[in-house]
Amino acid sequence: MNTAKKVTEGPRISELSSGVRVVSEEMPGLSGITCGVWLGMGSTDERPGTGGHSSEHGGMHFLEHVLFKGTTRFDAFEIASRTDAAGAEINAFTAKEHTCFHMQVPTGHEWEALDVLASVVVEGTCTDEAVDVERGVIADEIAGRDDDPEDLAGEIGYSMALPGHPLGRSILGDSRELDALTPAALRRLHSRAMDAENIVIAAVGPVDHDELCARLEDSPFADLTSGRAEERYAERAFGSPRLHAARGALAAIRVEGQQTHVGLTVLTPARDDPRRPAVHVAAAVLGAGVSSRMFQGIREKYGVGYNVFAGVDQFGPAGILQIGASAPANRAQHLMTAVAEELRAFDVMPPDEAELRRATGYLRGAILLGYDDPMVRMGRLGRHLLERGRLTTVEVSIERLRQVSAADVAEAWELVTARGWHTVVAGPGRERGLRKVASPLARHINDAGRAR
Repeated sequence: MNTAKKVTEGPRISELSSGVRVVSEEMPGLSGITCGVWLGMGSTDERPGTGGHSSEHGGMHFLEHVLFKGTTRFDAFEIASRTDAAGAEINAFTAKEHTCFHMQVPTGHEWEALDVLASVVVEGTCTDEAVDVERGVIADEIAGRDDDPEDLAGEIGYSMALPGHPLGRSILGDSRELDALTPAALRRLHSRAMDAENIVIAAVGPVDHDELCARLEDSPFADLTSGRAEERYAERAFGSPRLHAARGALAAIRVEGQQTHVGLTVLTPARDDPRRPAVHVAAAVLGAGVSSRMFQGIREKYGVGYNVFAGVDQFGPAGILQIGASAPANRAQHLMTAVAEELRAFDVMPPDEAELRRATGYLRGAILLGYDDPMVRMGRLGRHLLERGRLTTVEVSIERLRQVSAADVAEAWELVTARGWHTVVAGPGRERGLRKVASPLARHINDAGRAR
């Protein structure tokens, strides 16, 4: 007699009585459960200081930290003790458009861990004392970013490509914004984030969907109410005054160390734009895999530096294509020349069919192999349901990439680079010296902008 438990194929979606949506995918072969609480508020939802209220910039990241400092039921040590006793890992991260509190826990202790996670998210108190303690931790995190040439170049590149837009603002904020954040501002943010209709709970592993929903109905999530989710923004890249591509420029930032990093950034189409897959393929051809042009040219042919990459960050109204490379300071000018050569070649020589096959193969592998990680799988379920209101299968995503032609890549490339690249050079030395080092790249940026 076959007594094996029947598993429902594919993810299941339900809605709690409060309006919180729940999505789960049952995978009996795993030894633990991965669960995430996705809040539809990120750094783009922070308000400036208006109407007598202090600025919230940097607040969602601060809030993510301070909620772990105590809830109406547990103090900080109880949260840590219960987490360890369950053998769980509970953590969180803040992004531009969402914040996620997540846990991984062995089966048999999932409900104890879920109780802790629910209390942190919903019942966190944000006391004045907890805010003051955590302020120093976040100050250290900001300082670490500012000491890292790659992280700093990425932050500045965003602000140059998205000037005046919430997407261009730093998730961490800066030290001035951190000092201005008040406990009252964080509590207001928390209250707005607890909108049931703007929360998704996603779970992957040997979890029964019906039991998960029943447990959640007996949790703090069932006590939430649904408000009207705020309209974030209706504009789309290349179609609105705030999201027209800005003309490329060069910034030089002094950072102590032995390496010089160059980061290049351009605006790309919105998440639902049909041209988006072509931009991902272009980035893969240029610098994502080991057969990519930048990897083969800068690292394998010239041996200039170890760190070379290209990739796309995707958001509702726009995306950002970033290219990065690093080299020891004494080889920095050689690095700039090599990067400029690769960009110049891409302008006049779109990928051929062989390059397209390699690039889509790389992207396909990254999607499929990443999906073996339950955290990645849970993240895809949560993000898709939260941000798109539906789930897109891996097969559909891969097929969209396969449909991209060389002509599609060339058209997308011309669109996103028409105004030139936003370039940040970060490393040791004075600003004037860094600008001189970057001159081969700056010439390419200016030539490209004039040509178009």
